[in-house]
Amino acid sequence: MGQILPPCTAACPVHTDVRGYLAAITRRDYQEAYRLIRAENPFPSVCAWVCHHPCEDACRRAGIDAPLSIRDLKRFVVEMVDRPVPGLFRAADTGKKVAVVGAGPAGLTAAYDLVHLGHRAVVFDRLPAPGGHFLTSLPAYSLPREALRRDIDEIMAAGVEIYAGVEVGKGIMISCLQEEYDAVIISAGLWAERGLPLPGFDHPRVLTALPFLKAANAGVKLEHGNRVIVIGGGDIAMDVARTALRLGVADVGVVCLEPGNRMPAHAWEVEGALAEGVKIFPGFGPAEI
Repeated sequence: MGQILPPCTAACPVHTDVRGYLAAITRRDYQEAYRLIRAENPFPSVCAWVCHHPCEDACRRAGIDAPLSIRDLKRFVVEMVDRPVPGLFRAADTGKKVAVVGAGPAGLTAAYDLVHLGHRAVVFDRLPAPGGHFLTSLPAYSLPREALRRDIDEIMAAGVEIYAGVEVGKGIMISCLQEEYDAVIISAGLWAERGLPLPGFDHPRVLTALPFLKAANAGVKLEHGNRVIVIGGGDIAMDVARTALRLGVADVGVVCLEPGNRMPAHAWEVEGALAEGVKIFPGFGPAEI
């Protein structure tokens, strides 16, 4: 018979021992709490800021009054604890080495798991710094870069080697990696975007979300004017709208096909956008640009 997990742990994508680290917090044993948080997750600081916390949706306490603030307690721990925290298991060296293409969340997680299994993991990324979409696409107001840097520093301290600014396929070929390494993992991320098949979508003042966020995070000056309309009703659309406000756009609106109660964005993202002055027009979609 399989192990029955607590609802909060079962709801967590990586099955973090939520009960264990909350119990450690009550004992003020923050080192143990952090060890339990990081045991299944190499990005504890990132998740303390941007995780959509399904554990709280499943919390049994919600049947009494309200769910525990699990993500906020995680943030409390990662900001309280001294680094590094000892006690993370690492297997004996296997003599095997693996190349990982892409230093985003998938690639760095794979590399982190590999080194704890006793393998050597070497990560290559075309960007000048590791982090992938965590670094380039998430706005700094939702994920402070020092939090991401803290997690990446600990991944490297665990033994992961990272070579940034090396584009596989140009700077180094896949065939070379296959000859030198026992295995190659491709985790290049999802950088391509889909447009909308609408008349006028190819207009130069129509921007797609990820390049817009990447440029904003890099400090590139964008020609955005004083009025911006964002097409879409998901979390990324809210990120784009709130980023546009921070760039000085006076009037930002969001239009999406879904009605207000069925928008794919999480409720707190919508509430944050509205609180900052974003206008949302649900139930409508553009016919042309």
